Amino acid sequence: MHSGAYFFYAATRAGTAGKQAMPIEGIDYRLVFASDVNPRDGLGLECWRGEQPLFEVFRDDAGRRFVVNLFASDVPLELLEAIIPTARRELGDFPRRSASWGVAKPG
Repeated sequence: MHSGAYFFYAATRAGTAGKQAMPIEGIDYRLVFASDVNPRDGLGLECWRGEQPLFEVFRDDAGRRFVVNLFASDVPLELLEAIIPTARRELGDFPRRSASWGVAKPG
C-alpha cells in the first residue's frame, strides 16, 4: 500500500490518460466527469474523498466560463492547484453556437 494521497480518474473519456495519481496530504481522491443540462448547461469534473463530494470545476456553456463550486470546507489548496489545469484540459473548449438556431454545437 502506498503512503501519501492520490487522486485518480474514476471514469475516463476521450483524451484522458486513464488513472493518474498524485500525493496530497495522505488522502485518496477521485475525479469523476459529469454532464449537466438542466438547470445548468455544461460539463464538470468532480473531486470526491470517499463518499463525500469536495468540489467541482464546471464548464458553464451558457455563461461561457469555468467556475469552481466547493461542497466542503478545508479543501487543500494543493488539490485545487493540481486539478484545475486537468479540468481545463479535459473539459475542453466551449461549444460553438449556431447563429441561425441559437444552438450550441461541439467544437
